[in-house]
Amino acid sequence: MEDKTTTIITGQNAFFGVYDGHGGHQAAEFCQDNLHKNLMKEMNMQWQETPQLRTTDPEGVRKISHCIREAFVTSDHQFLCSTQRPQGGTTAVVAVIINGVVVVGNVGDSRAVLCRGGRAIPLSQDHTPKRPDEVQRIQAVGGQVVANEVVVNGEEFCLTRAIGDSFVKVPAGYDFRDVTAPQVVTSEPEVSITELMNDDLFIILASDGVWGWMTNEAAVQFVHHSLRTTAQQDPQIAAQELANHVIFNLKSTDNVSVIIILPRKLNHCRPLSFGVPRNMPQ
Repeated sequence: MEDKTTTIITGQNAFFGVYDGHGGHQAAEFCQDNLHKNLMKEMNMQWQETPQLRTTDPEGVRKISHCIREAFVTSDHQFLCSTQRPQGGTTAVVAVIINGVVVVGNVGDSRAVLCRGGRAIPLSQDHTPKRPDEVQRIQAVGGQVVANEVVVNGEEFCLTRAIGDSFVKVPAGYDFRDVTAPQVVTSEPEVSITELMNDDLFIILASDGVWGWMTNEAAVQFVHHSLRTTAQQDPQIAAQELANHVIFNLKSTDNVSVIIILPRKLNHCRPLSFGVPRNMPQ
């Protein structure tokens, strides 16, 4: 099991993260322990107190986007410098809820999806070589994409953005520990900022062990039904049922980690995470 999750709640503000490790658990574990700390450090530098975020405030949007970026890039650099040759890497999708606004940052193919009035609203986009804009970015910094694989220094990789992955991080001739080096598999996150509405029922954060077997719409419908039929709309039960459905019914062979957030219940119902390793016996 190489997935890790983080759930931190303070009043109406909260941080959630799903990290899908590959090539070992070290990178995911590092992010589990450090990415939220790096984010809080950046936010404390930008604001004296909890920001009153609004999507209509350009300066606030700029600041929180900067904080998310710095948290990801700093965590990546810290991990790459943690040993002489760090092992593996991780995807990362995080959701920060501040005063009714959800800010999502992601690298890789873990995903955030919002249920708004029963509809699936994507809050993140996967970073794979199937995206033309990602192919252009990779080629511009000296990498290649061949048969839907990123090729760097003779190595192949299936994602275009991730934390860690020193062997495909930078082009030949550069040091992966150098923060000024161009990154092929970059740790720069994409950020979305969404003001929550009254009909926003829940948010799903999950690793690709879910998304490789379910569409956004199918996952939202499954969780919506689960929450309607469980006592007190328990997100832990809904997360467990979704994970079990993907593993046992859909036969997912990947790690599966799920966090379900009920934004309107942050003060009343504590969101919880549930993770299941691949190949778990029935």
